[in-house]
Order: sequence, then structure tokens, then C-alpha cells
Amino acid sequence: MSAPMPMLRIRLGVPLNLFLNAKDPDQLNPSLKFDYGHSEVRVTLKGGSPLRVEKSDEPNFRAIYQCQIEIREKENSTHSLLGLVESNNFEELVNSLMPIVNRTLAGIRNFGWVTTAREYKAEEKPETLLRAWQAMFRLRGSWKEIAPPPKRDSFDFIGFAALGENVERGSLSVSRWRDIEQALVEGLKPNPEQEFLTNALQHLRDENLRLAIIEATVCLEIVLSQTAQLYLEVKRHFPKKKS
Repeated sequence: MSAPMPMLRIRLGVPLNLFLNAKDPDQLNPSLKFDYGHSEVRVTLKGGSPLRVEKSDEPNFRAIYQCQIEIREKENSTHSLLGLVESNNFEELVNSLMPIVNRTLAGIRNFGWVTTAREYKAEEKPETLLRAWQAMFRLRGSWKEIAPPPKRDSFDFIGFAALGENVERGSLSVSRWRDIEQALVEGLKPNPEQEFLTNALQHLRDENLRLAIIEATVCLEIVLSQTAQLYLEVKRHFPKKKS
């Protein structure tokens, strides 16, 4: 009888800058799980130590700098990711990982109102994304890098000067984590008003007040239309076709 194939695990450290806020400091380490195809996905937020500021509804917070996504192939999977890792097929591997990364970020953005959570697009060199995500894999033993960085000259400092400067941070209340989890587990799409609201918040951060007003106005019109329709149906007993 042949030995069972080892289960592949892939871990991504996707950059995500935000302040995680909570009433209770014990809530500052949220995690969630959801299924995607033949894989199980676990999401956690990585960052600094808990801090506290007084006179706030949610006085406890952490600075988050990374959304860690761990992907584990199920026992009945065909180990498609394993083949891609072993053959260094970076393009197909990124094509397989990108939907998971973008689904996670879209859930955090639209259901957590985190404007700094932005989806990724394909790169000319897919290994660039794997390095940005700090992609690692594990079959047995320790974790190994999927796409090790190229060797740099000892005098090559290009790209290092700007690290840590002008980092744009969003804000996430831990009270919205349950909404994010439900969206990822059930594969929910945001309602139109949610997208317009998130876009309005982003434009406010960018100090583009004109676009912020436009997005917020459209969001308000959608909500008012839904409220009026519900009122006519429930309170005035109008049939749906006339409301």
C-alpha cells in the first residue's frame, strides 16, 4: 500500500496597513477560515503589540501591516498547487493564488470598510507578486521560499530608502470582522451601496471631496430607494409591482 501524499501548505504575507480597533484587547487577534475550491484558507492579521488610547469607543488597537493567508490543500485534492511549486511555474501558481488573495482583500475592503485593502492585478513577472506576498510553502519540516529574491550587489540600496515612509493606513473595527467572515465563507458580493460607501471613504482619504460627494450621494439614493420601497410594502401594503 502506497504512502499518502503529503499535504501542501502555502503561506502568503500580503501587505495590508490598517489600525485594528476593539473595545476588548483580547479581540485584537481575529482569524477566520473559508473553503476555496479544493483548498482550506485561514486568514489572520499580523502586526504590532496591542496599544491603548483613552476617551474612545474602541480604546484598544494594533497597527496591522500584513494579512497572512495560509492555504492548505484538502486530502481529496489533485495536488495541483504542489506540481506548480515543484516545477517553479510561477505564472500558473500566481493565477491560482490571485483569486484567493483578491477575494480576501475584497471582503476586508467592502465588508470592513478598509479603503487600503486593494486587489492585485497580474504582473509581467509573476515572481514579483510572490516576493511581495512573501510566498512560502511547506510539505514536511520547515517553510521554504517559493521565489527567493535575486542576489543584490552589496552597494545596491535602490528601493530600501523609501521603506516605512508615507504608509497609508486604513481603519478596521473588530466588530465588523464577523461580516467579513460571513462574506468570505458564503462567497457574498457587496451590495452596490456598500461599494459606493467604501469608495466615498477612499476619496475622503485622498482629499478628493468632489468624487466623495458623488459616491456618497449615489449611496444615499440607493439606501433611500430601498427604505421607501420597504415602507410602502410593509406599512402601506402596496404590492411589490407598484412600489
